[in-house]
Amino acid sequence: MRPPARPIMTKLALLLLLALALRLAAFAAFGGIVHADEVFQYTEQAHRLVFGQGLIPWEFRLGIRNWLFPGMLAGVMELARPLGDGPAVQNTAIALFMALASLPSLACAYCWGRRAAGEAAGLASFALVAAWPDMLLAGVHPLIDSIGADALIPALYLLDRARGPVADWRGGALLGLALALRPQFAPVAGLAALSCVWRRPPNAWWQAALASCVAPLIAGGLDWAVLGAPFASYLRYVAVNRAGAANFYGVSPWYEYLLVLPFSAGFLILPLAVWAWMGGRRLPFVAACAGTILLGFSLVTHKEFRFVLAAYPLLLTLCGTGAAVLAQRLCGALGVAEKPWHGPALALGCATISLINAPYVPASKLWLRGIGMVAAEHRISADPHACAVAITPPSLWYLTGGYTHLRPGIRITGFTPGDLDTSGFDYALAGPTTDLTAYGLTRTECWRNMLPSEALPQVCLWHRDVPCRPGAALVLPDPAFLHP
Repeated sequence: MRPPARPIMTKLALLLLLALALRLAAFAAFGGIVHADEVFQYTEQAHRLVFGQGLIPWEFRLGIRNWLFPGMLAGVMELARPLGDGPAVQNTAIALFMALASLPSLACAYCWGRRAAGEAAGLASFALVAAWPDMLLAGVHPLIDSIGADALIPALYLLDRARGPVADWRGGALLGLALALRPQFAPVAGLAALSCVWRRPPNAWWQAALASCVAPLIAGGLDWAVLGAPFASYLRYVAVNRAGAANFYGVSPWYEYLLVLPFSAGFLILPLAVWAWMGGRRLPFVAACAGTILLGFSLVTHKEFRFVLAAYPLLLTLCGTGAAVLAQRLCGALGVAEKPWHGPALALGCATISLINAPYVPASKLWLRGIGMVAAEHRISADPHACAVAITPPSLWYLTGGYTHLRPGIRITGFTPGDLDTSGFDYALAGPTTDLTAYGLTRTECWRNMLPSEALPQVCLWHRDVPCRPGAALVLPDPAFLHP
């Protein structure tokens, strides 16, 4: 693969810095909790490794989760520890790590578009992936779907476009990492492997195949060390979900992921559909990969938007390329010569439209999800005398930020109004209709929490100036399907 010219590399570096700033600005402005899994499945377990405190969900008690991603986050937390062990520092470090990890996918969008239809297509594709609300949101949140996509997209690009032994090793290694993080990527990984075998000489795809074994072997070794058998978490995950665990959290129709773009695009769906069709004709491999991701996850009965996050950069790359192709055709039909500013203007238009459209689509509620809980827990952490916080009632634990959003040393406990013993905490978190004045607590402030379930539309902070007595920390319950 011939290295890009220096002016192009400089331009791409500046674009990536701009995208990084946009992601960090989104985190600073919102910074809530998109999904409980980002806390309890990942950052909470990393917090447990680094600081010795963390709520343990049933998935880790049963051993159906691999420690590869929590281990990465634990490394980030440990590196940030000299700067502070409070939640603001630790969660900002994680957001920065996730934002940096998302940048290669943006570079791939630019390179795919540019190779397919010129500079304007590269810039438009980059702009859509960089500024699309769902990508901004996912880019800073530690979800396995986000980090899996961050590994998968560059792997697909390298195996599709790059040439040379170094690119083969990198593409294979990233594809293996994506599979180790998210085994559900097996169909699209198989498609990439078939394309690589078909289009490349044996020495090239053998190198990629060998490199792809590295991350899965590391993940298998982690299972061996933690659970006593290689790949134990993956096998247990399959067994538990075959028994109906995933369906316990909801079953969706097979066609739900066909609504991914309408759900995210709102009134932009018609032009985006046209652009995606035109871009797919220039980038058939990208279109095939996006379709394979959507189809593969459509076969799973339990569905959530985050499961198909890896399809978004691919679909938006098609849209950006299609928009540039359509603009070129319009210029040709009108007899207007292409100008150097056409590409930046198209990119700016794509970014502006996507950001303006953001508040008017159903997915916009995710931006405000959990912001009240994060603000309340950070307020507790700012009190140097805070010793314990009670979740009221304890069944709302899954809506909190866990120990991840508390200063180390603060204990989480549960409290149900009516309990006689209230000596184990000095702070409490509750809904707006819960009154704790009878227990000597004073409500200090309430925050809007914006949860789609309306289980906790506001979170209120209660406090009392009393020392905490030693007490039991909250233990998470098992879901009902484990004990029918």
